[in-house]
Amino acid sequence: MALSEEQIIDLFNEACRETFSGLERFRHFARAIESEVRKQDTELIRQLVEALDEATTYTESAMWSPSMTNECKELAAKGRARLEGKL
Repeated sequence: MALSEEQIIDLFNEACRETFSGLERFRHFARAIESEVRKQDTELIRQLVEALDEATTYTESAMWSPSMTNECKELAAKGRARLEGKL
């Protein structure tokens, strides 16, 4: 999800409350944007892992291809590893 103009302005105002030099202000703003993007990425990965868990349950119960079930399990494991900071 893209940040709206209002969100960007809010992040800038929050990150740059104090008076910094131009370069220091830029660094604080960049860190604020990076933090927001990471939050969104984390939430998206969490949702994908949940969906893959559901898909795994479905593929096992519907007796779909074992390779499809295994692929869902592998992808969910990679997503969990990313959320735990192991990737």
